Amino acid sequence: MLWAGLDRPGAIPSLIGLAALLLFCLGYGLVRVVEHRDAARRAMTAGVNALAEDLFGAGEASGIQRKIEDVLPALLGVSGVRMFLANRKNGRLMETPSAEADAPLSFDPKSPPEGVAELAARVWRERSALAIPDARRTHRAGLPRSILLAPMVVQGEATGVLAVYRSERAGGFRADERDAVQHLANHAAAAIEMEERQRLHEQLSRSEKLTATGQLLSQAAGELRAPVNAIVALSEQLAAGSAPYATGLRTIADQARRASGMVDRLLSFGRPEVVRTQPVDLGALAASLVRFRERDWKALGIEAAMTLPGQPLVAEGAPAQLEQMMLEILKFAELSQTGAGRKRIEIDVRAAGRQAMAGVGFKATLASTPVSGVADWRRVLEAQGGELRFSTSGEACRFEVVLPLSEREAPEAADRPRTRVRTMLVVEPEPGLRRRLVLDLSARLYRVVPVATGEEAIDLAHRFRFDAAMCSTSLPGAAWTECRDRLRDRVGAFVALSEGFEAELAREGLVLHKSTYDADLDAVLSSVEQRLEKADPAATRV
Repeated sequence: MLWAGLDRPGAIPSLIGLAALLLFCLGYGLVRVVEHRDAARRAMTAGVNALAEDLFGAGEASGIQRKIEDVLPALLGVSGVRMFLANRKNGRLMETPSAEADAPLSFDPKSPPEGVAELAARVWRERSALAIPDARRTHRAGLPRSILLAPMVVQGEATGVLAVYRSERAGGFRADERDAVQHLANHAAAAIEMEERQRLHEQLSRSEKLTATGQLLSQAAGELRAPVNAIVALSEQLAAGSAPYATGLRTIADQARRASGMVDRLLSFGRPEVVRTQPVDLGALAASLVRFRERDWKALGIEAAMTLPGQPLVAEGAPAQLEQMMLEILKFAELSQTGAGRKRIEIDVRAAGRQAMAGVGFKATLASTPVSGVADWRRVLEAQGGELRFSTSGEACRFEVVLPLSEREAPEAADRPRTRVRTMLVVEPEPGLRRRLVLDLSARLYRVVPVATGEEAIDLAHRFRFDAAMCSTSLPGAAWTECRDRLRDRVGAFVALSEGFEAELAREGLVLHKSTYDADLDAVLSSVEQRLEKADPAATRV
């Protein structure tokens, strides 16, 4: 039956024509499929190349990873991305924080934890890509269904590992997909390296500008020093031998000594500051500050949310200055939420590439200027190789203290003799002396809260607890008297910052003369400690 009718005239040519038509349709369909596949691959390649170029404007490592996470899933059909960066100082691999990893890993590549970290360590050591089409067949725990890892190489050095994965779908990655991921990994490494170099260049440029400014101030102060000292000497001689004008001449001498002190501070500012850094556990530092403010926050109705790494995050920094600066930031966060319905401060500590970061986030209901002296703290951090960042988005504000990671171990907290820290309120209207007091007291392991006016000091003293206070006698009007009377009963030790010798102040209590500041500061602080220990023997200062 099948061959029936084939003997009819024209039947065989018709079948041949039909077969040819079918073959043409099949060939055309295959060509279209191949063209569609090639077009999709070209689009994927073009998309990856465009993404690779965009990475150079994405900022630090976390920004680069977010950029990849936003674009790559649509191009390769992957579920997520993870990035591990090598710390050149200690040789550890650290995962870049992302939405997929709430607790980023930091581990030794010679003994990594199981899962993706183990594969990343292997790829980093061998500097070759690794693809697992179906993790279930390997019987490995903690892996997505399929994963591709590529080393991040720049100038022949492996700086990290880029991992892309599909959570549920098995199947290998095509050769062009592997090439695309490797291309992207190398561009990410180059972008991170360029960002770090740019940051170092900007820090060097800022340091050079500050040095030039300091040298200019130092030169001007040096020229002023001789005439000011001459005025001091001459007025003292005349006051000793001219009774009718003695009072006025003593006033001139006091003011000249004050001007001399200003000149000395300008000279001090012009000299390069030597900042000694040491390993600091940022997580432990943040936790101690939160514990220190916890009682006052409860009284003010402030909710604190703290996110700390699972293990010590050790950075290189100056501990006393870091504590003081973080305390200043927390103070600004508290004051900015005055009158808010819900008050909340969020503190987080995490690793960001080869840096350690401590962030403080909050919503500011009051229009205010960031922490007084923020420029000084930026300068201090830059001297430690770090950076202070401040950003806003609507009412949301965020400070970030960024420091280089340390290859040394932080000192054990148990070695410290006490658990409470002395807090000093400093009231000084002159910005230069106020800045110097903050730095000098911080170097002596005090937490300092500096203010410029008596009104602000009285308000803070009623809201917060201070161990001691230093108050300038040069506050305008009756502010000095009111500030002295209101503060003395609220602190354990009160120190008057005097322009010159005043017998009445010396009889009343502790006095620090600005003209003999350098020589007398340690002696005055020793007296402060004696008074505080007598009032509370159980609290011994660090």
